[in-house]
Amino acid sequence: MSQIDRRFLLGGIAGVAGAAAVARIAQGGPLNPPAGAVGPTGRTLDEVYNAVNDSAELRTVIMSISSGLLINTPGSYVLGEDFVVGANSNGITIGAADVTIDLNGFTIKNTNVNGNTVGITINNLGQRAIIRNGRVFGFSFGMLSSGTFTLVEDVAVIGSRLVGISSSQTHFTARRCIVQSIGSGTSTTETADSRGIATQADFATIEDCQIAQVITNTTARFAYGIYQNLGANGTHVRGNIVTACVRGIRMNGAPGVVASNNVIAASEVPWPTSGWTNAGGNFPVP
Repeated sequence: MSQIDRRFLLGGIAGVAGAAAVARIAQGGPLNPPAGAVGPTGRTLDEVYNAVNDSAELRTVIMSISSGLLINTPGSYVLGEDFVVGANSNGITIGAADVTIDLNGFTIKNTNVNGNTVGITINNLGQRAIIRNGRVFGFSFGMLSSGTFTLVEDVAVIGSRLVGISSSQTHFTARRCIVQSIGSGTSTTETADSRGIATQADFATIEDCQIAQVITNTTARFAYGIYQNLGANGTHVRGNIVTACVRGIRMNGAPGVVASNNVIAASEVPWPTSGWTNAGGNFPVP
C-alpha cells in the first residue's frame, strides 16, 4: 500500500469516528436549547410515592393489645408498639396458615413467669408462620410452635421460666436469635426441664443463635442450651454460641443430625449425647 493510499485510509477511519462522535452529541440534545424555563422530564415525588405505595405489601398494624391476641386470618402483621399483657395472659396466638409477624423492634412482655403463659403460640393450623425482628420478655414459654415450616429470625427471648423457643413439628428454623436467662423461676420443685432452643422433629435448622444462662433451680431436672430430639433426618445445628448453660447442646444420636462450627463455654456438660455427625469446627471438640 502506498503512502497516499495509507493516508486516505486513515483519514476515512478518522472521518467515521468523528461522525460517530457528532451523532452522540446530537443524541444528547441541541447545544443551544430554546429560551425559557426548564420543564420537568421525570415523575413528581407524589407520583413516585403513589407508585411505591400501590406496590407495597399491605400489613395490619397491631396496637394497644393487653389481654392476648388471636390471629386467624392469613396475612402480614406488624407491631406498632410494645405489647404488654396481663399477668395471666398469653401474648399472640397464630391460628392460620401463612402469617408473618414483624415485631418491628418492639417487645411482647409479661413479667409474671408462673403458670403456663406463652409469648407467641403457633398452633397446628399455623403452617408457614414467620416471626422476626423483636423481643419476647417473661412468660413461662417464650415461643411454642406446633405448625410446620416455622421460621423465627432476629428475635430475642429473655427471662422465660422454662423454654425460650420450641417447635414440635418438621421444617423448623431458628436463625440469628438471642435466648437468655431461661429457667428464671424460683421454684425448687419444677417438673420440667429448661431449654433455650428446642426442636423435636425432622428437618430442623438452628443457626447463628446465641444462647446464654439456661438454668434450673432443682436437681431433679436438666437445663439445655440447645435441645434437639426425635428428629433424625436433615437436622443441622451450626454456628451457634452457647454460654453458661448447665448442659450445652443435646442432640439425637442419629447420623442425619449434623453439628458444625458451634462454640460452647462455661457449661458443665458441653455435649450430653453422641452418635450424631460432627461436621467439624465445633469447640470444644465433641
